[in-house]
Amino acid sequence: MKKLSALVALSLCAAPVAYAQDGSSCANAIPMVAPSTVNVDTSTATGWINSFGPLLSPSNDIIYTFTSGATAPDGTITPTASDYAFAIYALSSCSAGAGPVPIASTGTLNQPINLAAANPPTVAGHQYFIAVTGSTAGGAGANGTVTLAVQPNLPVTLQSFEVN
Repeated sequence: MKKLSALVALSLCAAPVAYAQDGSSCANAIPMVAPSTVNVDTSTATGWINSFGPLLSPSNDIIYTFTSGATAPDGTITPTASDYAFAIYALSSCSAGAGPVPIASTGTLNQPINLAAANPPTVAGHQYFIAVTGSTAGGAGANGTVTLAVQPNLPVTLQSFEVN
C-alpha cells in the first residue's frame, strides 16, 4: 500500500510537467507577462513554422502569447543578448506551416519590438503571439539562445485577490 501511495504521489507531481506549455505549437504557446526577462533556447525546438508571410523560416521556432486587456498593448519586447542570428516576430494570429505576416519584428540586439507602432495597430481584447526563431539568412542551423526584456504595458493577469 505504501508503494502505491508513493507511486500516486509521484505521478501527481509529474502530471503538470507532462502538460506544460513549451512553445512548440500555437496551442502550447508560453504565456508572456510584463515586466519580465525571458530566456529562450530554440536549439531543442522544432521548425514547425516554415514562413512568416513572405519571410522564410528554415530554423526552429518557439511561440509565446499574451491577450490584451481593456486597452491595446503598447509595451516593448527587446532582445538583449543572443548567441545566434535570431528573428523575433509579433503576430496577430498563429498557424503552423505558412504563418501570418508579422505586425512587428526585430533581428537586432537592443532594437525593440514596439507594440504601439505595430502595423496594423494592436487592439484591446485580442490574443497576440511572439515567435522566436532564426534569421532567414542563418538557414536551418540558426538556433540558439536569446534573452528578451519584456517591458510594460502588456496586459496584467490577476494572480490572486484577498480581502483582509
